[in-house]
Amino acid sequence: MAVPRLLSRARARRVLIDAIALCAAGLAGSASPAAPTVACAVEPALAVETTLALHAWAVDAAGAAVGLPAGLHWQVDRGEAEARPVDSARPVRWTIPDKPRSGLMRAQLVHADGRVVCTATSRRVPGTRGMEPPKGAARARHFLTRDREEPRGYAALAYLLLPAPPAPPERERILRLLAAWLRQLPPTAEMEQYVERDQLTLFLLPLRDVPALKADAAADPRAERAVAQSLLAAYDHARAQAMMARMGLEAAGPGPLLATRQVVPGAETGAQMVEDLSAVDPSLAEAWMRWSLSLVSQPRERSAEALQRVAMTLRNAIAHAARGLPDVGAASRDRIRVSAAPSR
Repeated sequence: MAVPRLLSRARARRVLIDAIALCAAGLAGSASPAAPTVACAVEPALAVETTLALHAWAVDAAGAAVGLPAGLHWQVDRGEAEARPVDSARPVRWTIPDKPRSGLMRAQLVHADGRVVCTATSRRVPGTRGMEPPKGAARARHFLTRDREEPRGYAALAYLLLPAPPAPPERERILRLLAAWLRQLPPTAEMEQYVERDQLTLFLLPLRDVPALKADAAADPRAERAVAQSLLAAYDHARAQAMMARMGLEAAGPGPLLATRQVVPGAETGAQMVEDLSAVDPSLAEAWMRWSLSLVSQPRERSAEALQRVAMTLRNAIAHAARGLPDVGAASRDRIRVSAAPSR
């Protein structure tokens, strides 16, 4: 009679193991998915006109673009936001009154119960001689030639870094990034008519010398490409290597890198956001550069936490801009990082 009892115990043990496995599977199947990460932004960052665009994007835990949660709406502290469902594919129109023509404006994306999901800001500016700030953002370009020191007094400095001449397969990506960089950044002297220096993000390109630039190159794709080729030919790779070493980026790869250093007044250390553009699909170069330049120059407090929020928003925006391209969520998550950095 002992043998049947042993078989019975073994069978009971097997039934117990199977039951535990079924229970675990049932619990896993019934677990609710993690809530998406939502980020938002407003354009333009500098508003002269009375109409702005409110953007919002959501990604899942893997960084892939997903739809926004239901029931979200915008609340604004000036004027009114368009009353319609919030959708990643189409920004919501924000209309502000003509006056006052100064000050920081805030828009919040909120749940139906009033919980704030994210906040976006824009600065109202009066303009100069009735003209709108170029590109509507507090950003400008600066060619950093060998005879010039890095400028001081700006809210943030951003560097497009290329430590070595690109190999032939990489050249197209670099040229598209340079063309987008040039097209979306007005000259420093032009922007300083509208924005105080300590509110301006300056984007630096290290060059051996400055090539001749056609004023209307952006209107002609062939001229724009020729200018990008001239900038690449004049690029100062040795200075880029020295900058990368100073920022602790020697092992960051072949580049290009877009490194933004947040200046924190009175602090011994600041923060830096590094975007590794070495594997960006050439078709994505324009959108990546557009959102990077826009978000980095949004008005915000100067802190590592604020730069982390910029990085999160950029990851979300890129994931949606690159829908259809393989593994973009992981790429944007892994290639946009924030770390501590020396103030100088």
